[in-house]
Amino acid sequence: MGDFTIFKTLGQGTFGDVLAAIHRQSGFICTIKRYKKEIIKSHELQDKFIHDIKVQMKMSHPHIVKLYGFFDDVVYFYMVFEYMESGSLVKTI
Repeated sequence: MGDFTIFKTLGQGTFGDVLAAIHRQSGFICTIKRYKKEIIKSHELQDKFIHDIKVQMKMSHPHIVKLYGFFDDVVYFYMVFEYMESGSLVKTI
């Protein structure tokens, strides 16, 4: 997470957190979903997780939040999404 500064927690779920962040070098504001590796592995969801990333990376539609990239560290998997001010599509409807 060294390239990002977290400025707000948008939500928490079973597998991890949703965070608002800013990319330090570019100033780009984004949403980061942070998943605990231990939980993903204990539920044997690694293949589903990888599949979901591949599908999300291919999507391009004005009504679907854009996935810009992903990375990991020792403890977490991270997915970097376009920022939604409300933090949730459900909250915007």
